[in-house]
Amino acid sequence: MKKQKILTMSTCGYSLRSCAESWGAEDGNLIDLTKEIGYSLKLRTPLYKTPMHAIADGWRLMVPPKENGNGVTIYYEWWFEKYE
Repeated sequence: MKKQKILTMSTCGYSLRSCAESWGAEDGNLIDLTKEIGYSLKLRTPLYKTPMHAIADGWRLMVPPKENGNGVTIYYEWWFEKYE
């Protein structure tokens, strides 16, 4: 059975070509329900340079990027999913 993977990425711009500033991921295939979350994962998601690179690798954009920030620093948060 295929399980969901989630990729989050923060960029400094709204464009698909904006450079990734940070990222994170969860892989449903790696979760061991007999262990606490955080101790059962070994992340195997590559670092993508831009949101476009993630899409080219088969990730689906879940929602449009959301603008976040503190008034001084603005960044955009991207959410992707993939089933494997």
